[in-house]
Amino acid sequence: MFIRIWIAVSVLLLGIIGASAQAPPTVKLCYGMNCTLVTPATPLPITPSGVSSTAYTPLTPMQNALAITSSTALTVPTGSTYAVVCAEGANVKYSTDGTTTPTASVGMLLLQNSCVALAGSTTISNFRAIQASATATLDVSYFK
Repeated sequence: MFIRIWIAVSVLLLGIIGASAQAPPTVKLCYGMNCTLVTPATPLPITPSGVSSTAYTPLTPMQNALAITSSTALTVPTGSTYAVVCAEGANVKYSTDGTTTPTASVGMLLLQNSCVALAGSTTISNFRAIQASATATLDVSYFK
């Protein structure tokens, strides 16, 4: 009896651990300082009016493994109106208001392995980020 209970508890715990390890990354959509989580009800990309649009064209170059040891701006391709920024390696702090300089303790938190979507050329050009702890980098895709 004890072995059956132990096996059932082990299987339950492994299922919970396995499910949490496979959780998809979190994505937030930001227009200026207003951010909302992206869900199946609000897929990417979405416009400020809330109407889905699939008319975005990828722009090059992407930025991969962008070092952010100090407050860092993006190198934005001409014509970019939409960007997806993902934190890799560690948590990141960021701002999009054009005046706040993010530090390890100031700014919006972007968790490791999560992404934020930025809409509008001003929001993208105002974006600044810094690692909240060592080893954080950014991966960025741009669209028009």
